Amino acid sequence: MRDDMQWIEKLKELKCFYLNNSFEVYFEKQFMVPYFALDECMQQYPEYGGDAIYMVLRGDRLELLDLNLAHDPPVIVYRNCSTGRVHEMDNLWFFPHPVRRDALHMKIVSSTLLEVGILEHWRQKDPALHQYTPVKYSVYDLVTQSNRQKETASQLDLCYVGASRNVFERLTNHKTILKIYRHTASRFPDKEIFVWILKPKEKCSKVPQARIPVWFYPAHLGRRKGSLDFVCRRKTFCFLPKRC
Repeated sequence: MRDDMQWIEKLKELKCFYLNNSFEVYFEKQFMVPYFALDECMQQYPEYGGDAIYMVLRGDRLELLDLNLAHDPPVIVYRNCSTGRVHEMDNLWFFPHPVRRDALHMKIVSSTLLEVGILEHWRQKDPALHQYTPVKYSVYDLVTQSNRQKETASQLDLCYVGASRNVFERLTNHKTILKIYRHTASRFPDKEIFVWILKPKEKCSKVPQARIPVWFYPAHLGRRKGSLDFVCRRKTFCFLPKRC
């Protein structure tokens, strides 16, 4: 944790949006999802489709290890496959009101998915619980929610940047992205591929170079490989792309 905080402060001091090869993006909506969960994202969040900028990122793979229902809220244990570190989440509430422990359904269905809901006989018995059919949460969603009150930092490999007028269709049929996904699965088993979807305003970024402001539009964004560091400040993300 100390290393992460030092890294955040160091990145802030760089004033990255005034450096060469950097840009600042303002957007109205943003969503990051593991590539393996893209189909489910398309069904649950159709509003993120249409015109968008997208980034294909490679980050640490997380896996669920254990679930302890003896605590309230339950303790969820997961591991970072890249670092080998084991972490616990004990601050997640999945329902807007208290639920009896013997009525709770929680099950690790895969290394990355947790199923949460109310047991069927309790749903039939209590009309207030009838709406809570089982829902699957990825470990990445759980970690994000667990850290929602904290300022966090992530270091990711930037594999591809693009823009599309139909971002979901583009992502599911893009040959290069599929190749990146297969390459990561075979060469980097401790890594995961993520897609970051950004719904920007009309003028999405500005780079001051030689005191001449330059505006970038989604259609003008090109492909760039390298590493990507970012710090979240409200609705502005500051990027530091580094060429390989």
